[in-house]
Amino acid sequence: MAYRLTERDVLKALETSVGKLSNEAARLRLTRYGPNRLPEPTGPSLFSKLIRQFSHFLAILLWIAAGLAFLAHFLKPGEGMAALGCAIVAVVVINAIFSFAQEYKAERAAQALRSLLPPTAWVIRDGVTQQVPRQEVVPGDVLL
Repeated sequence: MAYRLTERDVLKALETSVGKLSNEAARLRLTRYGPNRLPEPTGPSLFSKLIRQFSHFLAILLWIAAGLAFLAHFLKPGEGMAALGCAIVAVVVINAIFSFAQEYKAERAAQALRSLLPPTAWVIRDGVTQQVPRQEVVPGDVLL
């Protein structure tokens, strides 16, 4: 709910004021809070992500339904159960491919946005406008 705070309350919460954060205080905050950078996404490989699309809860239910349809076909041929089983398998495969593609596109879009971040930022420190690397922006900096 920080967006509801007044400018004065935000500055108080961050223990700063416009132009009053010193370079020394910024250095200490950088040590305390760490660099201002987005974490690099790490996770499963593309193959693992694709396999996951075939093994989530609803996909497993559909696999079971397909298996039961094929079992019914072998127990009582000619009832159209084989076609139903094939249709269910097709639904699972098509859904997995589309879901994987959407997830892949979303990850690529996030990477593209990350690359658009500017390398530096303008801040007011010691009452002076300064350009600093974005990794060195700290809580309490007033950005321009």
